[in-house]
Amino acid sequence: MNNPEKFESSFIYQRSLHSKGKWPYQTEVHAQANELIPQLCKVPYDYMFKENPVAMAEGMLLVWEYIGVDLLATYLDVYNFEAESIGAKLNFYEDHIPDIDRSDFLIKSETDLDKIKWNGVKSGRFPYLIDFYKAVANYTGYEAFPLFCAPWSLASNIYGLENLIVAAMTDPGFVHEMLRRIIDDLQAPMYRELNEILPGLRTADLVDAWCSPPMVTYELVSEFLLPYLERLSEKIGIEGVVAADGGLWGASLYTGEMREKYLELTVKAGGNLAVASYDPDVEIIGPRTLRRYADKCGLPLTLGYGAAKLQLRSAAEIAEDIKEYTLAGKDGNTPSVLFLNSIGPHTLPDKIHTAVASAKIYGAVGTDADTPFSPPVRESFEEFLKGKIADNKEGYTFQWLEKSGYSYLKGDKDN
Repeated sequence: MNNPEKFESSFIYQRSLHSKGKWPYQTEVHAQANELIPQLCKVPYDYMFKENPVAMAEGMLLVWEYIGVDLLATYLDVYNFEAESIGAKLNFYEDHIPDIDRSDFLIKSETDLDKIKWNGVKSGRFPYLIDFYKAVANYTGYEAFPLFCAPWSLASNIYGLENLIVAAMTDPGFVHEMLRRIIDDLQAPMYRELNEILPGLRTADLVDAWCSPPMVTYELVSEFLLPYLERLSEKIGIEGVVAADGGLWGASLYTGEMREKYLELTVKAGGNLAVASYDPDVEIIGPRTLRRYADKCGLPLTLGYGAAKLQLRSAAEIAEDIKEYTLAGKDGNTPSVLFLNSIGPHTLPDKIHTAVASAKIYGAVGTDADTPFSPPVRESFEEFLKGKIADNKEGYTFQWLEKSGYSYLKGDKDN
């Protein structure tokens, strides 16, 4: 088993340390890499995301080690679990991440709201989810806890985003009732039961891609997001556990006083544990402006670097971007995290290594803009994998090699 401190990989764990004032680093590199995992491991996505949770855990930890980030998010396709468990159809694919089938929404009218209820840990892919986190704990010694879908985004998946926005304006009572049921009848009992099986719930950390401008307005976020985070915190009923929505963006669409108000809203939604901003907001607003705002709030700062930029820009451009973000992030009074946003599956590994190396060099104590940078030279993932098979200190099963484009390495495992 590895040193658990090397696998402080949950964003929830970060937020817990933030809230206790014990964040021990100046800058750390954090990443979401769900689609990169099956791609690098050359394994069908549906095998990783549906059939074999242990393979997913092994693949995630191997990719974490290969790309060299400090904090890899141990969350999966977080928008899907609750929706599937109450009857929404989830499509699986060999070549990309699973997704809800939006051709026929689960909720069509008020008469369907009774479908929103917790059906227990054997429903949907919750057995898979539990086995995945148990495998992570077995290999690392660290008990991470899952992230889930925030109420608005969950409602978008089971009712449709366009339908939800129209209803919020024409029949707000219906939307409030849907969100209330999501909290009271589904998510709160889900958290309580899961915490009995996967101890380690510190923050009910949620993701909310469908609740950011320009898809919604500041007014909609205020009315349909913040009150339900408070309600979820209350209904979970575990002392010290609050609901935090850390996935909002869109501040760059506002200016002046309105931008300040929106940033304040995102901090409240995030449980007042950190200032988190993601591209394109970081690029437009400027990392140093966000750094000053985090200092003003007295909170740690997360700066997210966009997946499209990481995939499409040159390695030299990426190095300079990350240098700017990292130097700005550490130039303040609170800790900083450089977050690589949902790394695209076809992003060249050399670009990822360049981004991570730049962040570590310029995020280190004592480095500045004049510190030289040389692009790292790293082995291929295949060569890395050969080394891990030969020296398997973690005790990985490597059973997934049979399904992999690296199946010819299976003999190395058996020798």
